[in-house]
Amino acid sequence: MPLLSATKKLSPADLVDVGFYDAEVILDKTSLSKLPEGKQTSEEGLTAPTEEFGADECSVGLTRAILVAQIQELMVGKSGAKQATVQYLSELLNHQITPRLPLSNALGHLTHYFNTPEGLTCTYEGKIQPFGEVIAAKNITIPHLPAGERKGFSNLKPQAVLLALSTHASSLLMDAVDVTAALSCEAMKLSVVTFGSSYHDTSRPHRFQVHVAKTLLSLLDGSDQIEFKKFKPAQIDAFKHLPEFHGPLRETLASTVKTVKIELNSVAPSVRDPFHVQPLLNSAVAIVECLLIIASGSLQRAQAVAASVEGIYTHIYTLSST
Repeated sequence: MPLLSATKKLSPADLVDVGFYDAEVILDKTSLSKLPEGKQTSEEGLTAPTEEFGADECSVGLTRAILVAQIQELMVGKSGAKQATVQYLSELLNHQITPRLPLSNALGHLTHYFNTPEGLTCTYEGKIQPFGEVIAAKNITIPHLPAGERKGFSNLKPQAVLLALSTHASSLLMDAVDVTAALSCEAMKLSVVTFGSSYHDTSRPHRFQVHVAKTLLSLLDGSDQIEFKKFKPAQIDAFKHLPEFHGPLRETLASTVKTVKIELNSVAPSVRDPFHVQPLLNSAVAIVECLLIIASGSLQRAQAVAASVEGIYTHIYTLSST
């Protein structure tokens, strides 16, 4: 249950908890009280937007993650957002009412959910339902959003949220890849001499390579299928040099996570001159490259294990035929 305030930093794990595990959010009362109260004055002439998003529509989890990131930004107080605006968004989250948003203009479309419920739909209880009926049943009051306050909705946040979720998933994937790599080493009855401290600590102390080497040795500790002291010839690099492959990947992901956390908690000093997306683009490219390397190494190990198993079956078949 993340606490959202002007001082607390938002993390990718917070986005996952709210977006995909339906955790509720708590608004820091001190931070909330510093936001202007304002008046809820309706704006005339607003028309309901189209909701035919197709493939561009955000998933429920992504939308909820975007909402919590936007609340966090508004709580900082630089956007001119009013207390009612922040409370309204938190009510939608905590009642599991999810607006339907296009990824290409998520926050721009979100502003429509402040001024008129007519023509709008939401996802509630697993179904698409009329937004006006759902909030009426929950006694939720819509605070109207003046044009000046709408400018405080940063369109950079959805990209930061999407990248934060990607880095979080990639980090979890790396843990799984280390485990499956260790199992593959055991299945192949390989030597792990090159995982030892003389290779990845005293001689070549790259922090994340050392971490991966120690993790693999820990996972394989006690196995009677692994050779811990002698070299075995003809081991492919995807096995023999696992720390050199996975270590730099973890280092890149750690750097990306750091960038994402900064972007999630950054607020432009002026809505007229927002931040540029380039740091997020650089991180996105890095993640894609990491995933490609993970896929390549995993494929090589899988092919080696499959060939070994096929050889065993061929040998068994030959013996049974004689």
